[in-house]
Parts: sequence; structure tokens; C-alpha cells
Amino acid sequence: MKIMLTNDDGFSAPGIEALYAGLKSIHPSFEIKICAPVTERSSTGHHFSLHDMLRLEKIEEDIYACSGYPADCSALGINAIYGKDKPDLVISGINRGGNLAQDIYYSGTLAAAREAVLNGVPALGISLCTEFDFGHMDHLYETGVMIVTKLIDEKIHNKIPKDHVLNINVPNLPFSDLKGMRITELGRRKYGGEVEKRYDPRGGEYWWNTSPYNGVETPEGSDCAAIVDRFASLSVLNVFPKSSDKKASLQEIAEAF
Repeated sequence: MKIMLTNDDGFSAPGIEALYAGLKSIHPSFEIKICAPVTERSSTGHHFSLHDMLRLEKIEEDIYACSGYPADCSALGINAIYGKDKPDLVISGINRGGNLAQDIYYSGTLAAAREAVLNGVPALGISLCTEFDFGHMDHLYETGVMIVTKLIDEKIHNKIPKDHVLNINVPNLPFSDLKGMRITELGRRKYGGEVEKRYDPRGGEYWWNTSPYNGVETPEGSDCAAIVDRFASLSVLNVFPKSSDKKASLQEIAEAF
């Protein structure tokens, strides 16, 4: 099996290193390559480099650092490193921090997985929800490694629906403490959205996005509720979502044209 790993935290981030080492240890016969940003690119969304050169540096055997953004890494890895012999699965992560609710629109982790799907390769993103207080200060990436391994053993790359990406979030708990996994819908994070005016050393005015985090809403069936309840969350996201059921109320606007 051929698996490409990517992320938005950088090629040497602890999460991707743990995933690479864990998969190589459990499945030594697999061909596993990393193509990830040369530096951290968190919260860059689906930024795609159309007007900048992209450089690909081979760090060591099977590990490549890309000068671009997570979506660039995914596209470049699939098309430049693999070429016509595409990987069977792209895994983006393990991210440091959850990608829940509206995070999917900001997330470089999910953008990299989504770009893989656009390039015809099944993909998933996986994130460790370190911002929730489960009494553990350490980042327990090994829990995410165990979940990914189980999914691979279940041949998840053959079960992801066409044009969909999997978004997996994992409580920062030992694997033995998880209560299981839930199939979930998106919940809602509560961000403040505040900006603060500041001044640089020369007196120039600038703005800093403070956006304080105020927790989550946890409706039943949501990804946020699953994490709070100590379950891993698995959301199936359509890369080409259909119009919502509210479109009928806008029909008269369309007809006005």
C-alpha cells in the first residue's frame, strides 16, 4: 500500500513524525512518504500558489519539504513525487489541535486532504484535540496513530465515498480511555472575533486578530459533543456540497433575472 502523509504544521512537526514512525513500525511493507510544508502553515485554508514558484526539497529518503501551503503540498506530492502511480491514500495530520465545526474552513489540514480528493486520491484529515481539558498536558499522538492504523486495517481507502473527505478528531486521551468513535455532523465553535489596535515601534498602526476561544456548542450528534464525551469523531465532508434545502426561499430572486 502507498500512503502519502502531509499536514499544515510542517514536515518535522511531532504529529506527522509520530504518524510516520507508527505506520512504518506497524506496517513495514507499506510505502510511506511525507510531503509537507517546510514551515508551519496553520489556518491558511485552501490557499493555492498560482503566482509563486514551488520548491520541493528532499530532506531524506521518502521525506520532502514543500515551500508552499498545505494544498500545494498535497497536489505537488501526488503529481510530482508519485506521478502516474498515485498513492492509495493521503493522510493529513496528526494536527496539533482540533479541527471541529467551522474550523474546516480555516484548516490547512483539511485543505490538504481536500486537495488530494480533487486529485483523485482518497483522503482523510486527523487532528488531536489538545485544547480540551482531559487532565493530560502531553500531546498523545499515539492515540491518533492507533485510530489511523485501525482504519487502514479496515481498508478505509476503499470505503470513503467518491468526492468526500473524512475529518477525524481525537480526544487527547490514551487510546484505552476512548469510549469509541461516532459518525458526526459539524457542531459550532464559539470564537470572539475581536481585533485589537496596536502600534509598531515606529508608531505605525496595525491590527491583531485576538479572536478569543469561548468553548463549543454540543448539540447531539455533533463532532464537538463527541469530543466532550470522550469519543473520537468522524465526519464525512462532501467536497462538492449540494445547495441547502433553503434555496426555495431564494427562487424569486433568481426568477427576477
